[in-house]
Amino acid sequence: MMNSLTVLPNHGIIEYFLNEESDGTARTYGSIIRSFFVWCPKDFREITVFDALDYHQYLKANCAEATIQVKISALKKFYQFAQVAGQLQNNPFALVKIKGAPNRAAEKFLTPSELKRLLQTLHKTGPREYALGMLLAGTGARISEIKNLNGCDFLEAPDGSILINLLRKGNERQLLPLRGDVWKAVKAFMGREIDPSNSTPLFRNSSGKRLSDVTLRRWIEEAARKADIRKPVTPHFLRHTFATISLDAGADLRDVQWFLNHKSLSTTQIYCHAPHRKVAEYLPLV
Repeated sequence: MMNSLTVLPNHGIIEYFLNEESDGTARTYGSIIRSFFVWCPKDFREITVFDALDYHQYLKANCAEATIQVKISALKKFYQFAQVAGQLQNNPFALVKIKGAPNRAAEKFLTPSELKRLLQTLHKTGPREYALGMLLAGTGARISEIKNLNGCDFLEAPDGSILINLLRKGNERQLLPLRGDVWKAVKAFMGREIDPSNSTPLFRNSSGKRLSDVTLRRWIEEAARKADIRKPVTPHFLRHTFATISLDAGADLRDVQWFLNHKSLSTTQIYCHAPHRKVAEYLPLV
């Protein structure tokens, strides 16, 4: 475990920090942090408040506001991690002020009618595409988590309900209750009941190999176009939709946080501010 006696070089602390993030976030943050140290080639402990403020001015002269928000936020988070790890006492980026980022996550969701149209289109396309859509919309899981599912990851609880065993961010396992209509779609696609010995990938090609998230993403995007949904729909849209509709329908914030596997409640709260209100039916799946 890291402590104040452990001396880490720049690349060491960066790698520790990135290990806490998902693959996509790690790539983005890694690029941002390394580019900062190219701009200011010092040991990370030697960075001062003045270095941070100078870098902010440099970004303001060369980057769009949205880019500045992402870069400064990543550096703030990196230095917060270094503080907690006992590597330094003060966060040099703490005094760098950035404009509040627009709540874009709360904007990236489908209305109940759009969700129904998407799922109806996926249903017409085929049982595997429909199962994918129902899993994404009915659990709020990430596309990477759904991609990694095997047949044995569906379990029956003592009360007869169905659970899904997700491999979540941080390589942790979490059991989620599965709605009956979602399980019905999955079972129709698998063509079998619960089978703990079924270790084959749920979504696989004709050779039995696991399909990529790029392929699964394409199924959702193509269905959205066919359904004439005029939004740049991706699988993550369905995660946002799950959160937004659930909260608007009165679901407890902490329950939604648990389903989404958010570490911080503040991350889940962004979905409280979506413009759609008074949803008549909680998660209106087909």
